[in-house]
Amino acid sequence: MVTAIVDLVLETRERRGEVRLAGDSAAGQIALSAAMVPRDQHNVTLPRTLVRRDAHR
Repeated sequence: MVTAIVDLVLETRERRGEVRLAGDSAAGQIALSAAMVPRDQHNVTLPRTLVRRDAHR
């Protein structure tokens, strides 16, 4: 799943420019993983990438 998102991110970034990823809970982990792959493997950073963890209520 992360690989497909990374491919989509790289393709969209090339066509449209800036890309943002977001998610909470499990989707947040997928978004974080998908943001790290371009950074680590393609030297591409996603501006305004933010990780936030809320305490359980």
